[in-house]
Amino acid sequence: GGDEGLSLPPVTLPGLGQLRLDGHLYLYTLAVTGLLLLATGWIIRTQMGLRWRAIADHEPRLAALGHHTGRDLLTAHLLAAGIAGAAGALLADAHRYIGPADLGMDIASAALLACAVGRGRLAGAIAAAVGIVAVRALLGGVTSGHATALLGAVFVLVAYQHLLRRKAPRPAVAPPGGGRR
Repeated sequence: GGDEGLSLPPVTLPGLGQLRLDGHLYLYTLAVTGLLLLATGWIIRTQMGLRWRAIADHEPRLAALGHHTGRDLLTAHLLAAGIAGAAGALLADAHRYIGPADLGMDIASAALLACAVGRGRLAGAIAAAVGIVAVRALLGGVTSGHATALLGAVFVLVAYQHLLRRKAPRPAVAPPGGGRR
């Protein structure tokens, strides 16, 4: 424990024993991730998911209609925490190790970037996460370890894209001849 981290035993499943081979561990991780994605996709399509989108659009309006937005937001945060906890457990199971670096800004910023690039869509966040991992893996050696800085620049561009896409206001210029005929 502590600064050195903690080594973990292999995953043990009832009836299957320990998952020692990388292929078995991969299939386990893929199955749990798939179940989490299916559950998340289902929840998003329920009345609760609809209220979450309404809260995101205009929380005071939904509260004025009589919905308990505080309770809905608490539910959303608790479910998000559970999903994040499951993802952390899968990361620890896959590496069979957990340490302070696993809780660092690098992983948190990559997750935040995937959500921002995904623009509120589950499939978009998944595609963004795959892209982020690919950029870090493929460009890490080419850029002498500066792939994280490249991802940081992408994050800044995504965060400020609404300012970059805003058109400059047109000057109020009277047409030739003063506008009267």
